[in-house]
Amino acid sequence: MIKLVKPSLKYKDSFLEAIKEFQEEEKDYSVGFDNLEENFDKYISWLEDGEKGINLEEDYVPFTSL
Repeated sequence: MIKLVKPSLKYKDSFLEAIKEFQEEEKDYSVGFDNLEENFDKYISWLEDGEKGINLEEDYVPFTSL
C-alpha cells in the first residue's frame, strides 16, 4: 500500500534518493540537489511555513507537500 507523508528530517535519505532519481530522468525540481542536501532542515521549515501561509510570495496561497 502506498502512503503519502509530509517530508520530514526522518525521511531525508530516501527523499534525497528520490530527488536524485527524478533529476537523472532529466525532470526539473525547483530546488537544486546540492543545496537541498546541505540545507534539508531549512527546506522542511520552508514547506511547513508554506502550509501555514507564512512568508509566501505575493499572490501565492498556502500549500501542502506530500
